Amino acid sequence: MQADELLDDFNERRFRPDLPFVLQDAVEVLDGVYAGKRGEVVLLAYAESPMRFLVEFGDGTDELLTASSLRLLHRDT
Repeated sequence: MQADELLDDFNERRFRPDLPFVLQDAVEVLDGVYAGKRGEVVLLAYAESPMRFLVEFGDGTDELLTASSLRLLHRDT
């Protein structure tokens, strides 16, 4: 898959099995120092292996997290 296609799908909010989260998904962190915090996915770091998602928390902090560290709370369709 081309990186451009992956980014387009992320930004256009087209969910698919190999892209578990898309722009503006509401998520909860499952582990680590941010466990239990809720935020919004704002960026895809696709060049990372495994890919990571930048989650912005309501208090102004953000963190790059893997999909396995996140749980989807809500997705606007």
